[in-house]
Amino acid sequence: MNMLASKVRRALGIAVVYLASSACQTLAPPPKPVLPKAVAALFSGCGPGDGAVTLQLYADGVLAGSLETSWMARSADDWQVELIDPLGRTMLKVHNQGSRLDFAGPLAARMPVISVDAAGTLTLSGHPTGIQLREVPCLLAFTYPKAWLSALAEREGEGGKVRYLFRQPERSMELEISPMQPPESTCTDIFWREYLILSRKLTWCLSGTKRRKASLSGLSGYKLTWVQIDD
Repeated sequence: MNMLASKVRRALGIAVVYLASSACQTLAPPPKPVLPKAVAALFSGCGPGDGAVTLQLYADGVLAGSLETSWMARSADDWQVELIDPLGRTMLKVHNQGSRLDFAGPLAARMPVISVDAAGTLTLSGHPTGIQLREVPCLLAFTYPKAWLSALAEREGEGGKVRYLFRQPERSMELEISPMQPPESTCTDIFWREYLILSRKLTWCLSGTKRRKASLSGLSGYKLTWVQIDD
């Protein structure tokens, strides 16, 4: 009888250990996704750097203006942008140093109110845009911010389109890669909440390799596009 009881206790002990081990395996977090090299190449630091682009602004789908734009960034926190008309005159100069934005030039008075909130996000007429002030040099350099990589949380999809999800406290980003297009031609949707209940989305697209292009859409009826000017 004692031998039978001993076998029962042993069997129960093995079962408990097995169940505990299975539970641990079930609760273990999935491994962090890794970006393929071709996708990781879309990311870099937001400075130092410089360049020139042709910038176009659309308002409600209608072209509102097109200007050559030169930019120079000593770092993500120290950069300037100049918008130049066909006669070579500086129409707008934007300088950022330590999260302080300064505007100068004939167009400065006609610009919508652009500021920076407590989280470092650019705001347009009081509404967050989903873009951090420190990310402006990345916009103009046709690259996604390298800082996003530490926020990579999930990978969705197999075989066809694949989405990489990045999560930060104030926003989330979804980068979609299609097998029908090269990785250099892709879009990222940036999501955030305004007033805790309103969901907002901005789409940041990159395309091309030799003559690169980019765009931002979802800016309260505005769309920005810019194309690299050959050296």
